[in-house]
Amino acid sequence: MILLSDDEKFKREMLSRVRSFSRDEANRFLNIIATKHNNSTDYRGLICGTLKHLSANLYSSPMHFLSEIIQNFEDNEYDAQQKPWHLKIVVARDYLLFCNNEIGFMPKHVYSICSMAESTKSMGKHIGHKGLGFKSVFLCTDNPIIVSKPHWSFEFAKTAGNDEMAYITPIGVDLDDPKHAILRNETESNESCNTFMFLPLKEIYKYSETNEIAKEYFRNIFQNINSNVLLFTNKLEKIVLDDRINNRQLEITCQKASVKSFESEKIRLFNSEIVINSSEKKFKYKIVQREIEIPSEFAREENFEIHSGNVTKISLAFPDTNLLEDDLTYPVFAFLPVCDLGFKFIINCYWSLVTSRESINEHSRLNRFFRDRIVDLFVWTALNDDEIRSNLQCYLPKKSPEMSDWWKLLVNDIKSKVKPIITGLFTKDQRVQLRIFSDKILKDLIDPSDEMALESGANFKLIYAHKNNLTENDLEYYDFKPFNLLDLLECLKSKNQVMLDWIGSRSSLWWESLYKHLYKEFSSEPTQSIRDLTKNASIFLIRAAQIYVCRNRSFRLWRDGIKLVDYESQVEEKFLRECLKIQEMSATDLVGYILTKHIGGEVASKDQVWRDLEYVKENFEIYQQYAQDRDALGSQSLLLPVVSLKRDKYLPYQYTMVPTL
Repeated sequence: MILLSDDEKFKREMLSRVRSFSRDEANRFLNIIATKHNNSTDYRGLICGTLKHLSANLYSSPMHFLSEIIQNFEDNEYDAQQKPWHLKIVVARDYLLFCNNEIGFMPKHVYSICSMAESTKSMGKHIGHKGLGFKSVFLCTDNPIIVSKPHWSFEFAKTAGNDEMAYITPIGVDLDDPKHAILRNETESNESCNTFMFLPLKEIYKYSETNEIAKEYFRNIFQNINSNVLLFTNKLEKIVLDDRINNRQLEITCQKASVKSFESEKIRLFNSEIVINSSEKKFKYKIVQREIEIPSEFAREENFEIHSGNVTKISLAFPDTNLLEDDLTYPVFAFLPVCDLGFKFIINCYWSLVTSRESINEHSRLNRFFRDRIVDLFVWTALNDDEIRSNLQCYLPKKSPEMSDWWKLLVNDIKSKVKPIITGLFTKDQRVQLRIFSDKILKDLIDPSDEMALESGANFKLIYAHKNNLTENDLEYYDFKPFNLLDLLECLKSKNQVMLDWIGSRSSLWWESLYKHLYKEFSSEPTQSIRDLTKNASIFLIRAAQIYVCRNRSFRLWRDGIKLVDYESQVEEKFLRECLKIQEMSATDLVGYILTKHIGGEVASKDQVWRDLEYVKENFEIYQQYAQDRDALGSQSLLLPVVSLKRDKYLPYQYTMVPTL
């Protein structure tokens, strides 16, 4: 049997109380804690080293204590008759003061503050739960003072003469002492508040016009009082910033209105509006909130408090599009900002955090579960909310250098699942191929006025980055490609009348530009696709068995197997001769072609045969030379039409009798 001292009995009895205790009892409770810490010798060096680390090295940002303090006040208990529940932050030249209208400290709260990593909070019910948040105030002060009406007033005093145990050793404070006049005046002038946290600043941070370090410090304070914290607080409804350096006061409130509920999906949509000074500034957000059931094994691993059937909530907040400035990003929240990954929307849930609360615990199975549910909720919102869907490209997450592989999985999953939705923003026709219109590519061949012809005539739709608050890089990130030369050649293959009309309306300068692009492409190493499309595009007429350049535009060829082309510019000539290897047609080429067709019996009509023979007659010397250089017998196989009553008939001329007069 262990006998407890009177002080230990009193401490345990006080920890069980809620409200019924006196100031004398409160002071005795503080003295018991202080005596225990001052007389502690076991592991004192280890404890002091740990406390030093917690207060100075745990947090990478000197401003993190602001989030920790706001978190503590959000987790406080409040009287329903004392609304609005609020936090007032006083920023003065040599101190910071936090005033809150909670119901006041109980002994267990004081004991937690005076302990190391011992908390009255639990994950899943409170924002903070590790018992470390208050220690972060030692980043800016050596002498924090807490007043909680009606009975608590104590301080922690780290001086040159004591060690780090001072961080958790309370000292009673008499507010009637003249040295505490400022704090006493503050508690009296803020009658609606019950709890005060007074932080006299370290000398290096005290404001003066010549202290550049302090001026920068105060600028960071103002920037880090994030108005968005009220989006997800369950208790705090208002934050008042009393800036006594710049003689201004800002009042921040959050007005929430339920818009829609989707019971089958366990989803609610809210329109939320952060209002600063009621009229000066308004920041609008659409919040999508879903109830999810946490697997019990995940909850047990994280000591997540199970209540309401293992149910918790995840939320996404989408800022109004006028808040989506290029350099403005939104942090990931665990009800308060945790880390900024460059997202254009806010993620919030009961993440399991690392000890410093400055990042998500990426080894947690619970967090992986939350991450996958967040992807599902983002995709659901894109599918079901017209406003979000129409501006979806503004909110899509992108990878950034500072992002870990863990978060890149979230980005990749969203990317793959929303691609069909993004495509649907531009067209409902699955046959249409989407291409980015870029003024850097083919700008001399394609402009916005060509959009209708390309879409209706060749199933290519041009999309414009600037019309959708995007850059070309944004669209390419989601696998959309710029309209390029290969696409243009595909269009030129089309037999659609709209496209044929469009082709026919191109100017000579347009064609010259096209051939410049083609020549440049062939001058490097053209892809097989470019080669194939060049041969098959109807404008090049290269489907024919043979093609030649012919400068005599009055010449009319009667044979379909040969196509004659001409050029209108030097670059077109270079493309035809050097890239496509097309030579100028000679009489020898045509005579040889005629003879080849006659040998094979490829004649279509008597008119065609007589025109063949007429051309051979006009170029008889060439014909003879051709016959001499090649097969003499074959050269005698020119066909002649013979009289037949039933159908046209042709025989080689050496087997025919030509009537004479």
